[in-house]
Amino acid sequence: MSTVSAAQKKVGKAVNFDALTDLIQKEGVTQQEWLAIYTNCMASFNTMDTDKDQRISREEYIAMHGSDEGFDRLDLNHDGYLSKEEMMANELNKRSFGEADTDHDHKLNREEWIAKYGDDSGFNAYDLNHDGIVDENEWAAARGESARSTAAQKEFVSIDANQDNKISRAEWVAKYGNDDMFDAYDLNGDGVIDPDEFQQLHVAQETDKKTFDALDTNQDGKISRDEWAARYGSDKGFDAYDLDGDGIIDADEWMKAQGLKRSFDMADTNADGKLTREEWIAKYGDATFFDAYDLDGDGVVDAEEWIRGHAAEIKMKSLDADQDGKISRLEWVARYGTDGGFDEYDLDGDGVVDPEEWIQCEAVLADFRKADTDNDGKLSLMEWVEAFGTRSGFDACDADKDGFVTSKEYLHYKNHKYFTPRSRALPRPSDRNPGACPTYYPGYSLAAPSRATSSAYVPMGGGVL
Repeated sequence: MSTVSAAQKKVGKAVNFDALTDLIQKEGVTQQEWLAIYTNCMASFNTMDTDKDQRISREEYIAMHGSDEGFDRLDLNHDGYLSKEEMMANELNKRSFGEADTDHDHKLNREEWIAKYGDDSGFNAYDLNHDGIVDENEWAAARGESARSTAAQKEFVSIDANQDNKISRAEWVAKYGNDDMFDAYDLNGDGVIDPDEFQQLHVAQETDKKTFDALDTNQDGKISRDEWAARYGSDKGFDAYDLDGDGIIDADEWMKAQGLKRSFDMADTNADGKLTREEWIAKYGDATFFDAYDLDGDGVVDAEEWIRGHAAEIKMKSLDADQDGKISRLEWVARYGTDGGFDEYDLDGDGVVDPEEWIQCEAVLADFRKADTDNDGKLSLMEWVEAFGTRSGFDACDADKDGFVTSKEYLHYKNHKYFTPRSRALPRPSDRNPGACPTYYPGYSLAAPSRATSSAYVPMGGGVL
């Protein structure tokens, strides 16, 4: 590894040399190479800097290149301008990529990576789209995170209490107070977070923030259904990202859902946008919860089902005070002040709500909230027809015949219409025919539940159950 000479510093005096020292030393840049890189970079910089304010605006960049493609990648501190240091860092990174790309196909495979660095450590963190290669954009994006990478490494060390170079769930909880994002960072699902996984999520989160800002066209700090549809052409996927079901996606929900989407992509080994039972078992070791996540019962789990399932699990953990993997009536009452709604969630009547029951009921209530367009906690006949395309099933669901379907009636009707001990799969509203009468368990009355309940709050959404 070469050292940085006084001559190199003299040549680079027009830039903040200290900001580039680590990168120059890491890449072993010689004095002659530094001079060539510096000369070419400054010539380009001075040509673009038409107003001579010692920084490149987006407009100046476009005037030179015809578009702003690549601008955000070069803008390492995301201040909306390119500095000399940022342009120099880009040139150094391009040099390093070219050295590693021995077959000159503008991408690095794992073998080329190993040839340059001796092993494949770090390869997966650079391979942002998980396609088995690192292209020039991925390389630049990952290398451009050098300052943030250092901060991420320090944070990793601060979480890794026993210094075994991996973060356990217990260490995560000790640092952050809960395990909400642990599974999103644990990309390979092995129960720990390694340095590559931690770094990869930190790199990706900058991109996620930019995407959120682009979607949030009115800049109110949240994404509405209309803003989502304007970007993607429909509202498909919106409800999966709206983790608390309040009709908007805030920044925290967006970041969590994006993290869960990445863990889905890692599990989806053939990249077909769905998980088979075999892929699920390969990730988790058995098929536990597969049927619970497969909400439409089609034998696969898509990304939306994955996100909704994980979001439901995260919320369930907040109720499960003794962390035994199920919710007792006492835990329910402790959270909501009454046991109203508990029996609707306890689908098999065993006195506890297990994760599969919870996930299914949360999915049902998400469908209810989407249909409840005026957010009054009940469905009118008009809302029912608009959501399902027919009035069939409305009268059967309206147990008290008051002309409205409450969330409690909807939850009871849907669960006991579709739930059987063999399968908890619940078709989506668009796929199911609401017209058929529900089949209840023997002795289970829709108008008179098996155990007395009182009014309570729906666990997601805040409507009266």
